[in-house]
Amino acid sequence: TGGTLTGATAQPTAFCNRWPNYWSQTIYTAAELTAAGLSAGNITSMAYNVASLGDAATNANFTVKIGTVAGSNFTNTTFLSTTGYTTVYGPSTYTHTASGWQTITFATPYVWDGVSNIVVNVTHDGADNINNSQTYYTATADNKVLWVNSYNGTTTTGTTSVNRLNVIFGGQAAC
Repeated sequence: TGGTLTGATAQPTAFCNRWPNYWSQTIYTAAELTAAGLSAGNITSMAYNVASLGDAATNANFTVKIGTVAGSNFTNTTFLSTTGYTTVYGPSTYTHTASGWQTITFATPYVWDGVSNIVVNVTHDGADNINNSQTYYTATADNKVLWVNSYNGTTTTGTTSVNRLNVIFGGQAAC
């Protein structure tokens, strides 16, 4: 719900176009998801709120995977293994607009059990130019985000952040 914007050249970002590619993992706790009104069942989409386009309206190879995680934050800079995660979107070219909520509708829903913390793994290619899409975020108390730019097949570590992008998940509303 935070109203703070990332800088045009800062990470994390929803749509990175400053670098040739981008990888992020973001943790959401079961308590946070439940408090936001989500209940067990299919998560069918996610949306980021952006205030600028960045240097490109498209990001090739945009892929979203979701899995469970025991912890509630990143305790080091090592990316979590995505083995067993559900690929819910892509790889596909994602096109976003210059402002507002950018909804990524999942091709395959993620079935959330209602009690596990989840991690959202996003990878995509960028324009390798200067500006990212400025994205609204909320500062958290601990490191809920891990990201890296210009990764390759051997990359295993990134940079942690407390700046977690604002997101809306589409799914089962709590009654």
